[in-house]
Amino acid sequence: MGSSSVFVVGFILAFLSSSCWTASADIVETSFVVKNLTANRLCQNQVITAVNGSLPGPTIKAKEGDTVIVHVFNRSPYNLTIHWHGVFQKLTQWADGPEFITQCPIRPGGNYTYRYNLTGQVGTLWWHAHVQWLRATVYGALVIRPRDGQKYPFVKPYREDTILLGEWWNANPIDVESTALASGGVPVNSDAYTINGWPGDLFNSCVSKNTYRLDVVPGKTYLLRIINAALNNQFFFKIANHNMTVVGADAAYTNPFQTDVLLLGPGQTTDVLFTANQSPGLYYMAASPYASAAGVPFNGNTTTGIIAYKKATQTTPILPVMPAFNDTPTAFAFSSNLTALVTSPFWSPVPRTVDENMLITFGLGLSACNSSQNCSGIFGQRMSASMNNHSFVLPSQVSLLEAVFRNISGVYTTDFPDTPPLVFDYTNVNNSFNQSFLFAPKSTSVKRVKFNATVQVVFQNTALIGIENHPMHLHGFNFYVLAQGFGNYNPATDTQKFNLVNPQERNTLGVPVGGWAVIRFRANNPGVWFLHCHLDVHLPWGLGTAFLVDNGGTPESTLPPPPADFPNLSSWTRESMIERPSSVRGLNFELVMYVSFGEDVWSKMAVEVMPVFEVILIKGCGLQESENHAMDIFISWKNVLTTVDGAELGLLVAMRYLIVVIVIMRLRMTSMLIKRRQTIPRHEVQQVSRESITQGVQAQSEYFLPRLHELKSPNKEGVSGLWSKMLIPLFVILLLLGREKDDNTADKTPRSTSGTSHHQNSQFSLLGFLGGVNLALLVAQVCQLFPNAIPSMLVSRFLIVYTNWLWPNPVMLCPIDEDDLGLDVWDPRKTHGEIKRHED
Repeated sequence: MGSSSVFVVGFILAFLSSSCWTASADIVETSFVVKNLTANRLCQNQVITAVNGSLPGPTIKAKEGDTVIVHVFNRSPYNLTIHWHGVFQKLTQWADGPEFITQCPIRPGGNYTYRYNLTGQVGTLWWHAHVQWLRATVYGALVIRPRDGQKYPFVKPYREDTILLGEWWNANPIDVESTALASGGVPVNSDAYTINGWPGDLFNSCVSKNTYRLDVVPGKTYLLRIINAALNNQFFFKIANHNMTVVGADAAYTNPFQTDVLLLGPGQTTDVLFTANQSPGLYYMAASPYASAAGVPFNGNTTTGIIAYKKATQTTPILPVMPAFNDTPTAFAFSSNLTALVTSPFWSPVPRTVDENMLITFGLGLSACNSSQNCSGIFGQRMSASMNNHSFVLPSQVSLLEAVFRNISGVYTTDFPDTPPLVFDYTNVNNSFNQSFLFAPKSTSVKRVKFNATVQVVFQNTALIGIENHPMHLHGFNFYVLAQGFGNYNPATDTQKFNLVNPQERNTLGVPVGGWAVIRFRANNPGVWFLHCHLDVHLPWGLGTAFLVDNGGTPESTLPPPPADFPNLSSWTRESMIERPSSVRGLNFELVMYVSFGEDVWSKMAVEVMPVFEVILIKGCGLQESENHAMDIFISWKNVLTTVDGAELGLLVAMRYLIVVIVIMRLRMTSMLIKRRQTIPRHEVQQVSRESITQGVQAQSEYFLPRLHELKSPNKEGVSGLWSKMLIPLFVILLLLGREKDDNTADKTPRSTSGTSHHQNSQFSLLGFLGGVNLALLVAQVCQLFPNAIPSMLVSRFLIVYTNWLWPNPVMLCPIDEDDLGLDVWDPRKTHGEIKRHED
C-alpha cells in the first residue's frame, strides 16, 4: 500500500474513532495521526506537533487485562516514537518506545503499530513522544480501570476526570532544544504552564475560553487522575479550600492519604478523591513550580483550572495559597509519606534477598567545547550530566534492543559500574564547581543483570553544578521505594529506615534535593530498559543508563522477535528513498511546482521538505560531528522561510537546493569512481562518503547561513546580461557532457538489484561529473556575489533539470551496513572486507 493510501486509512480510522475509543471488551484499538497544528495560547499563533489535532492528545481508556493496539502515522516533519509511560511491556518489549533504546524512530511519512497488554496495573498512566522535545505537545492520558467483576478499593466516585499538567513555549520546542544543544548551553524556559492544554486566566492569552473548567455537583465525590506531563518542571497542586485523598500513584494503589497539596515530578501520576463539600462557588485548581535548584532561573507563574459548583453565582474564583517555589519540606513530606495498599490484588511482597547492589551517583557536569566553537555552558564548556561518571550517549544507527536481539557488536558496552569510581563528599556545595569532578566520558554503557535477579539501587544526588531534585524514571518495571533522606547515604544507619512492609510502588521517583533514595525491584522482564532523569533538559546531556535483563530460559521469559513493521535504519533502501516525499525525485516535483506557480501550498512543501531532507542526509549517515551544523541550518532555514516573500523564497529554495545537489553529486562521483576500479576497501568508501557530506554541511554553514538576512534586501533586479549569456551555453554544454553514449560499455553497466536501472545505452562520464560540480560551484559563487540578482525560476529549473538528467535514479549513498549499502554498483555480499562490483 502506498504512503498516501496508508495516510487515508489512518485518517479515516482516527476520524471515526472518538478521542477515547474502546473497540471491544478485551481489545482497545485506535489510531494516532501525528502532524503539525497551529494553536494560540499566549496571543500568538504557534505551529506545534500534535496527535489527532488536539492538545493534549486523545485519552486511551481500557480495563486491566485489555490489549491496546495503536496505529501511529507520522505526518510530522520530525522523527517520532511513542512511549507508554509505566506500562510493563512484558513480551511486548518492542513497543516500549524510547528512541534508539527499544526502536529506531518512525520517520516522517512512516507508520508503526504499537501492541501491548495491560495486565497487573490499574490506575493512571500516560503516553508521550520519546524523541527530543516532541513530548512538549505530543502526550495524553492512559486510563486503566478494573476489569469486569472487580472494583476500586475505595468509594465509587460520582465522576472521573483527567488533569494533565504541561508547559507551553511561544516557539517550537524542537528548535529550543536544538539551539541549546548547538551552543552547549541551557535552553530557554517555557512561557507558561498549562492544565489540559490551557494556561488559565491568570495569563493574558487573548482567547476567551483559556481555562479548563470542571463542573461539580455539591456533595458528590470525584476521582481526579492528575498527570505531570511537563518537560522540565515539578509542580505543587492544590484546590482552593478543598482537601484531597490520595488513592493511587503511577497506576498502583496506595493507602488513603489525606492532604491539601500534592507534589508531582515530570512523569508521575497521582489519583485523588475530592468531595465538593464547600459553599457553592468557583474555586481554582492550581499548579505552581517546585524549583529546587538554587540560583537557576525559572518561570514562577501559576496555571489554573476552575472547579465550578452547580448554581454558583460568584464570578471570581478563589485562588489557593501555594507553597513557596523552594518549599522542600512540603515536597518531601508528601513524597515520603505514601505507602502501598498491600490488600491490592496486584501487590507482591518486597524481595528480601538482594542479588545486585548498586550505588549510583548522578548530577550535572561539563564536556569539552570544540576549539572552533564558542560554547555557552559554564566555564565556556558544554553542559553535560552523568551517572557514576558515565555520560550516556544514545546509539545512532540501531536501537539497543535490536543490537541485543541480533547480537550486533560495537553498539554498547556492559561496563556500567555498580559504584562510583570516585568517592567524595557528594552533597557538599563546596564541590559544585570543582572541575576535577565535572568532566565525565561519553559512552553507551549499560548494566547487565540476570533474569529474575533482585536489584537494589541507592540513588545518590550530588551537588555538582548545583543541587536539585531529579525525577528518576525506570522503564519496564515498578520499583519499591524503601527509604529517602538528605545528605550522603550511610548504609550503617540508613538501612534501619527501610520500609519492607508496605513501601510505595513507583515508576518515577523524585530523588530529594541534596539527598538520596533507595529502590528495589525484581528484574523479571527481559529486554533493555531505560533508566533516566525525566527532566528532559538533562536527558541529551547524558543523565541516563539502561538495564539489560537476560532471557529467563522459558518462552514466557524470552525476548520475542520484533514485529514485521518494526522501524529500523536498514529500511532506507533505493525504493523507499524514491517513494518518500523527501526523496530527491519528490523534491524536484515540489520545487518545480513552487517555482512555477508560487502557491502557498508549494511554499509550505518547500518549508517542510527541505529541512527533512537534510536531516535524513546527515542522520542517515551517522555523522555525529555534522549534526550541530545540520540542526543550525535546519532552524535558520525554517525561521527565514516563514518571513520572506515569494521572490525571496524562490531564491532561497534555489540556493538551498544547489548545495544539496553538490553534496549528492560528490557522492555519486564516488560511486562512479568505484565502478572504474575492480575493488575498493570498505573503509575508504565510508570515509569518502562521510567526508563529502561533512564538507557539504560545512559549505552550507559558510555560504548559506551568513546570507539569510541579505535576502530581505529590496533589490529584485534581474540577472545581468553577462551572466544570462554565460548560464545558457554552460547549461547546454553540461547536458552534452553529463550523458555520453558508449556502446562498448553500455552492456556492462551494472543492473540494480531493486529492478530499476539507469537509462539504457548511456553512462555517466567523469568529465560530465567534473563539469557538473564545477558549474554548480560557479553558480554558488554567483549566488554569493549577487544574492538578490539571480532569477529564482532560472536557477531552480536549471538545477532540477540537471539533476534529473544526470541522476535519474537517486540512491542514498551512506554505507552503514554491509547488508544495506544502498548502491546498485556494489555487491552486498561480504568478500574479505572489500566491496566488489557486479560482473554480470
